[in-house]
Amino acid sequence: AIIKEVFGEKAEAAEKIARCESGLNPERIGDEHLTSMDGDEVIGRSIGIFQIRTGATEKNGKKWNRAKANGMTVAEFEKKMMNPEENIKYAKQMLDRVGDWSPWYNCGVKENLL
Repeated sequence: AIIKEVFGEKAEAAEKIARCESGLNPERIGDEHLTSMDGDEVIGRSIGIFQIRTGATEKNGKKWNRAKANGMTVAEFEKKMMNPEENIKYAKQMLDRVGDWSPWYNCGVKENLL
């Protein structure tokens, strides 16, 4: 119901992405193998329904930390992303910013949305 409310006309596609990413499990934590350190914080895990990444190391070695970009520690950001409503709203912001389902590339391709 929250996905429908937040995504509106894109709700059907959003649900396909969320189902593919996490099986609609708000407690899903993935990508443990992609973690790295950013100072004293571990970044890289994917959290919740839409598997929102906490950060990563780019190919040039530069790190990006989504938690810091949102004014939080990684632990605070992960806790927020474990809340289904917050995760869904953040996913919608990502979709609006990028304009397509590419932040969820593998599931976007699998679900024929890219």
